[in-house]
Amino acid sequence: MMRSAAALASVLLFVGHARGQQRNAHWPLPRANWMHFTEDGAQAGAWVPGTVWITGSASISSPTGELQLYGDGNYVYAGATGTVIASAPGSAWPSVPSPGPSSLFCPWPGDDERIAAFARRSSFNNAEARLVHFNFLRNAQTGTWALEAGSEQELNDSSMNPLTAVAHANGTDYWIISHGHRGNTFLAYRLTAQGVDPAPVISQTGPALPMATNSYNSINRLGSLVASYSGTQLALTNMSTDSSSVISCDLFQFNSNTGVVSYYSSLPILSNGVHGTEFSPDATKLYQMHGAWASDFGWTITLRQFDLTSQDAVQIAASAALVRTELYPPEYDMPDGLGLRIASAPDGRIYLVWNGENSLSVINEPNLPGAACNFVVDQVPLPNTIAAALPNQCKRYHDSELPLGLPATQHVQEQLMVWPVPTDGVLHVRTPRPGQLRIADALGRTVATQLTGENSTAYVDLSLAAPGAYAVQWLAPGSPPVCRWVVKR
Repeated sequence: MMRSAAALASVLLFVGHARGQQRNAHWPLPRANWMHFTEDGAQAGAWVPGTVWITGSASISSPTGELQLYGDGNYVYAGATGTVIASAPGSAWPSVPSPGPSSLFCPWPGDDERIAAFARRSSFNNAEARLVHFNFLRNAQTGTWALEAGSEQELNDSSMNPLTAVAHANGTDYWIISHGHRGNTFLAYRLTAQGVDPAPVISQTGPALPMATNSYNSINRLGSLVASYSGTQLALTNMSTDSSSVISCDLFQFNSNTGVVSYYSSLPILSNGVHGTEFSPDATKLYQMHGAWASDFGWTITLRQFDLTSQDAVQIAASAALVRTELYPPEYDMPDGLGLRIASAPDGRIYLVWNGENSLSVINEPNLPGAACNFVVDQVPLPNTIAAALPNQCKRYHDSELPLGLPATQHVQEQLMVWPVPTDGVLHVRTPRPGQLRIADALGRTVATQLTGENSTAYVDLSLAAPGAYAVQWLAPGSPPVCRWVVKR
């Protein structure tokens, strides 16, 4: 597989002036990378070695930006330690992992020591899937999180794969929004300080999903459901479960006071493939990415932008602007099971898993039309394997707001340079700021430590170390750790 150069990897830092959305501050990225957002910008780095992820993930940070919980289709992890605190079948977390954004964490209104969790649990012996809810509690003395005993609650037994959440108009509660496994039914569950109301607001609106004939897609009912930052619009992308596997995308308005969903437009239907959808921060644009495979040509990945300001189906369809299309030949080794992912970030940009490289692509000015949106492939290098997913999160929280306007930005490269890679002995590590280097072997055992200075180069002698892979970790005050992997011959 083609890969970005690792010998001179860098961390991309965006400098802005907007206060970040703290509860979305930390993104664990399968497999073994992270992004961290602060009011000073965004950084990327390596995640805990050995953490296993699938393509469905979710996370939530505290109002001050510390990662609290993250999860995949089978496990929930404590953010501070990376230890498993819930797993199937011992908890309500899905016993069969579902691709896509099929799990979600949400703050408990008025209680910082409790987090509400939602997940879709599928079963391979039928074409249905249950939406379940349960809680995690924080021990105030130890700061540790644990699954609340007896908190499991089944909300429905026929749910489509994706979930999303919208902040309630009352400034306290949240709506957890799902779609039925078939038909045209939306279900909006209200989370209050008293818990989740098991009786959802039901809206029957928009085109009905086709009946299921394909076993894999019928079980998973693949697709995505995304909300705009303001919570006033929804986009439901569906891969049909008949033999055609065509993709459709429908647009809806959402009333965050009543929980009612109403249909207003459909985008052009795409051929079969994988896909992702996201709103611009101001909700005037919708981005649609699509990947299709043909044996004679290979992978074609396309990003389109639609203008939603008219709220008119004909005008929206006519507004389609091609942002980027790329052809990857049949011999290109696209990672098996890689789904295209796209997600709005706290810094006002949109990040994308584009082609299976060791990087993320970025839409830097998503509110602007066409090419002015400034889409860049491979803008954020990732040090540790490929990016396979982006976390599912509620975009807006009552206890940590994000301004709708994009801040004025500068692009600054903060580099942690490591060479030569591979090495036979002395490793050169150049750091931009004072901090500490830690060299660890593949089992996490510390081999060497060394202090670093301002724009200085440290020399670490590994000539006596055994051949193998080593992690070079740089720790600096006020920053998440940055990690590079090197090989000692």
